[in-house]
This record gives sequence, C-alpha cells and structure tokens, in this order.
Amino acid sequence: MTANTAKYALQIVREMNVPADKLYKAWTTPERMGEWFCPQPWKVTEARMDIRAGGSSFILMEGPNGEKIPNYGIYLEVVPNKKLVFTDAYTSAWVPSEKPFMTAVVEFEDLGNGRTKYIATAYHWTEEDKNAHQQMGLRGRLGHRCQTARRDRQDVLKTLNQIRGMKRSPRVPIQCLRRAGGGGLRLRLLKRVRSVAMA
Repeated sequence: MTANTAKYALQIVREMNVPADKLYKAWTTPERMGEWFCPQPWKVTEARMDIRAGGSSFILMEGPNGEKIPNYGIYLEVVPNKKLVFTDAYTSAWVPSEKPFMTAVVEFEDLGNGRTKYIATAYHWTEEDKNAHQQMGLRGRLGHRCQTARRDRQDVLKTLNQIRGMKRSPRVPIQCLRRAGGGGLRLRLLKRVRSVAMA
C-alpha cells in the first residue's frame, strides 16, 4: 500500500451494543451471509471463506432476473474477534485482479459490557475510486464485509436502480454498500448487521 493509497481512505466508526465476537462471527460465517448480505429480492447463492492470511473469499449474489455479481478477494490479516483485512487486489492464491478497487480494514474493539467499537476503513488506489465510493454513499456504510470485488459500472448502476426501486426498506448488504445511496440505507444496514450478530 502506497502513501497515495492511504491518502484515499474512507472510514466509519460506530459503537454497537453487540459483543465483538458476535460481530466478527457475522462477518466470517459463510452460512450467515444470506441473512444480511443481500437486499431482497437478491440472495447469496454461494459463499466460501478461508479465514486466514492469504485465504481467499468468494460470495456470489444473484438477482431476481438471473443477474449474478461474483465477489472475489483475499484476506491479508486475520485476528479472531479483533480484526479483518482483505482486498480485491487479488482473486485467489495471490493471483492479481484485473483492476484493484480497495483494501478494507475492519476492527472490532471490545469496550466491555457487551459493547463494541466498530471501525471500518476502505483504502483506495486512486482519488477517482475514492470519490466514486464516497458519492455512492460509502461514508457511514462500510459496516460490513466490504468484500471488495471488482464491479463494472453497468452492474453498479443496475443494482443501485433496483435498490432505489424497492418499496419496502431493503436489507442492504454491506457488500453492496458502495452501490447503495442515502443515509437511511446505511442506518438500516448497520441495524441489520447488529440484529444478525445478536441472533
């Protein structure tokens, strides 16, 4: 990561009434991704996570009309119940992706009494990527596994339009965060992650 990469960072900090180990588990249990990762009518149809430094991650989201959004990434650092670092700069086994977008650092600081300070930071390679992420509402919504897969602009716009067209409040996945807009969605997302973690 270069100095420029660190310069192009976005961050969210929240204190949540959820124990750190439960938030961590919600982020690292493939079977639980379907509970909170996708906005209805989207769903997670496949999730694989090798939770270790150098381990790969893959989550496949499918839409109601057969749309598919694959999310590939690599874990760079894993500290159980405390920290996750992952990137879309690699797809698997250190194979470079076509165009890296970001590296995410998610920290779970145990505050005691079942409370956690949740810090999620996205580091981008370019100012353009950072601005695009911010315009799509990242600030305040990196509240999840920003599983950082490469997405082309058509997929982003398609998903954003679907989210905006929903009549009921969607359960927006943090994975979709950089494609969703509005503070209301961000707040509902954080509440959804918290409720899943407490289940």
